[in-house]
Amino acid sequence: MGEVNFLEVSRKNKEYVIPFTGLKLGKHIFEFVLLDEFFESFEYSIVEGGKVQVEFELEKKETMMIGTFDLEGLVKACCDRCNDPCNVCIEGSYKIYYKFDNEPSDDETLIIVYPDEVEIDIGGQLLEFVTVSLPARVLHENEDNCNEEMIDLLDDYVINGDDFDEKESSVDSENNETMDPRWDALKGLKNNED
Repeated sequence: MGEVNFLEVSRKNKEYVIPFTGLKLGKHIFEFVLLDEFFESFEYSIVEGGKVQVEFELEKKETMMIGTFDLEGLVKACCDRCNDPCNVCIEGSYKIYYKFDNEPSDDETLIIVYPDEVEIDIGGQLLEFVTVSLPARVLHENEDNCNEEMIDLLDDYVINGDDFDEKESSVDSENNETMDPRWDALKGLKNNED
């Protein structure tokens, strides 16, 4: 196993910039703790804060470097149900290839390191990997923890299929207007399917 370096990342501490020119060939381990300040330093982050442990293994080879990110922790993000902050456990493992080259690449997992570069900044990748580790829907574990005011407001405006049919029939009966006969024919087709 390679040399271990422990770094605490915050806005004041830009140590997620890793100088690779002085590193020997082989594996090097860097450990980070991403705190609220880290997430706040990114203007468009959907993660509002948290504490995430990251182990970053950088394997340096002659023509490339391989970066493996293992992360685990608890972050604050907006609940998709009520839009209030909630805590979400995350974990994940991701790999990025850093190739020493002069030509740009379209491959998302390949980052070109140009000959005049002496360091890599993994801050953006750390944020990206934390973000993609979030579940597809961020929700409070218990619906009772959701903002009741927001849930009530949404209930007033959200129409599900059953509510829509009830509202549509009450509007029809209130208007007592004759509908276009083509609609009646289409409704008849739907009723025959049932």
